[in-house]
Amino acid sequence: MAEEIKELIEKAHISQDSLLERALKVYKKIEDEPFSKEKKARASIYLACDESACTAIRKLPKTKTKILKRVRERTGIKPNLEATNWVDSVCKETNRGEDVARKAKEILEEYRKMDSVGYYRCRPLTNATAAVYIASKLCGKDISQYELQEKVGVTILTIGERYREMTEKLGISLPLSSKSNLYSLDTF
Repeated sequence: MAEEIKELIEKAHISQDSLLERALKVYKKIEDEPFSKEKKARASIYLACDESACTAIRKLPKTKTKILKRVRERTGIKPNLEATNWVDSVCKETNRGEDVARKAKEILEEYRKMDSVGYYRCRPLTNATAAVYIASKLCGKDISQYELQEKVGVTILTIGERYREMTEKLGISLPLSSKSNLYSLDTF
């Protein structure tokens, strides 16, 4: 089974060795489930990505909800709903530094306080990606929505929607292409 999981990880162009180990641990817990080996392998990789807040989760083929629910029950792995947990993975995937990650986490914490319904309404990876986009602008390290889409898998449309909603709620006003560090989260 290790080879099948490894093959699926390689097909999705995921380059995390620790993910293979996690996926194998998950698979061992669900070996006797009545699903095909491939479905169990996919679910194992998906949950390993979710558990470790790995952006590669967007590169994986969709796993059926019924299988995921059963595997989650069996393994005890709960959905990773905190967007702040996903920020480091997004920053790593897009070569953003600790300053951008720290600022993105501040943005998400403030956003959660101001609009917890909006915060939890969207997928955590989506919120994290939008926060990294905003933080990149605030830190003067612009990244395009297109580049985020290519590297993280969240669509430009979704990033734009989340960006607008977050900046409106937080009172952040940024031009579309900011190259300076004139803006601070301390202003809201």
